[in-house]
Amino acid sequence: MKLQDFTTPGTYTVTAPPGSSVLVEAWGGGGGGGGGGAGNVSNFPVSWGGAGGGGGSGGYVRAIVTTSSDGTLTVTVGAAGTGGASAPPNFARDTPGQAGQPGTNGGDSTVSTGGAVVVAARGGGGGKAGAGGGTGGVAGAHGAGGAGGSGLFPADSGLLRNGGTGASPTADPGGGFKGGAGASSYVASGPLPSTPPTGGSGGTPVQGGGTVVASTGGRPGCVVLTVLDSPAAAPAGAPSYTGQQLVPIAENGFGQTINSQNSYATAACVGGTLTLQVVLRQTNQPGKTFHLVYKLDGSDFVWTGVNLTTDTNGSGTAALTVPGLTPGTHRLVLWINDTPQPGKTYYVNSGWQANPITFTC
Repeated sequence: MKLQDFTTPGTYTVTAPPGSSVLVEAWGGGGGGGGGGAGNVSNFPVSWGGAGGGGGSGGYVRAIVTTSSDGTLTVTVGAAGTGGASAPPNFARDTPGQAGQPGTNGGDSTVSTGGAVVVAARGGGGGKAGAGGGTGGVAGAHGAGGAGGSGLFPADSGLLRNGGTGASPTADPGGGFKGGAGASSYVASGPLPSTPPTGGSGGTPVQGGGTVVASTGGRPGCVVLTVLDSPAAAPAGAPSYTGQQLVPIAENGFGQTINSQNSYATAACVGGTLTLQVVLRQTNQPGKTFHLVYKLDGSDFVWTGVNLTTDTNGSGTAALTVPGLTPGTHRLVLWINDTPQPGKTYYVNSGWQANPITFTC
């Protein structure tokens, strides 16, 4: 199910069910083309200004992101880079032409969850400007193309294709040079986006007098979100799930780590039965079996018999139910221990000491 696609630069907030797996495709904005330099026609022989380099295209990132306990994703679409100004004509004798202005970089397109950026497609670099032509027929140097954008994605899932480098200027059959073309964006599947965020073209001097074809700006970035799957919805009439992030327990020093931004425990109670969902992401404990232990309303700890085994990326999920709860507000502390029972505690809910997970039956 496609959640939404974003093609206008800016920052947006969208919501999916907590724990949802969301496919993210992101393109950085294209860099603007470099401006062309002015030539010189008041001296003989005349000289050409240098042509501008094309803008680089933004990076492309495809990744699967798990929404945090509040289900919120923050999306930023990178702006297009602007084309650099071309130099004005130069008719002054014995005076070299002015250089053009470089194009600006395209903006980064990012996706954040739990306050952390998890996907970033970097914008393409702006094309370099052409230099002004010198006296005595010395042509100005051409501007190089802008670099393609890079990116980042979660360690356990993702694909990156760096953007293309903007083209260098080329010879014009009619005389002089053409500004470099903007680089094209990588498109992995289908026509999205309909106008890929390519880089802008460089400015082109068309005659020794310094008159130039203006450079162009790049195209803005794009982000497409598709929900692949979501945790099972609570039964009709259930209150909203409440939860906390999971963190390493400081008291036990096993060197354990975890991606706390995307690891959490959520609780909901219907008809006196608690349903607790547990998600571990990117621990440094691959292939390890843990045991879920809880403490409810200050009672003794309960060893549940429910295990969670992490995959090769140190991630895993589990769920347990606790029946027979009385109406009212309850507080729960979760310990995640190694096995066999009772085991040693590796991870806990973030508020286990003073702010337990609170839910209502």
